[in-house]
Amino acid sequence: MNYTTNFTREELILAPPYTSKGVKIDNTPTIEIEDNLIRLSVFVLQPLKNALCKKYNTNVIIYASCGYRCPIYNADIGGDKASEHLWGLAADITAYYFNKDKLKVILPNQEIIDVCIQEKLPYQKIIDEQLYRKSGYLAKWIHISIPFKGTVPNLMIRTARNTEKDLTTIYKTIKVGYV
Repeated sequence: MNYTTNFTREELILAPPYTSKGVKIDNTPTIEIEDNLIRLSVFVLQPLKNALCKKYNTNVIIYASCGYRCPIYNADIGGDKASEHLWGLAADITAYYFNKDKLKVILPNQEIIDVCIQEKLPYQKIIDEQLYRKSGYLAKWIHISIPFKGTVPNLMIRTARNTEKDLTTIYKTIKVGYV
């Protein structure tokens, strides 16, 4: 089922069938959560993709590695107990395109954030996440969310960082509002 031209229900509710401890995961959203995923797609993800495609004059792909998470899945991956993913209000994304030589070009997180601001997208929160994993790999993605229906967007931008030696995540608020 397509929420928009480029974002589907399937990609925004994707989860493994079982937790790391073998517990079955049912990541089926409620009607309210489904409505949130549709709003996230219509008001943020699709307009962001359209703006990035226009800016780079090519097909920019936004990959949503995580959208809705049921409580069991959220707990299994160590998600925050108050995560916006639990309500279908957030997606973790990266963006890329293929250049004329067919090489993958990954957009820097700041480029994505800048477009969100320029387009005045109604985001609740953007987190520029650049976190080291236990393996030493530096993972980079954007957490972007919308507010609950009927509330005004917070327009908060934060960073999330850690170091290879200390995997504790430190969050820092960069700005609130479009200014």
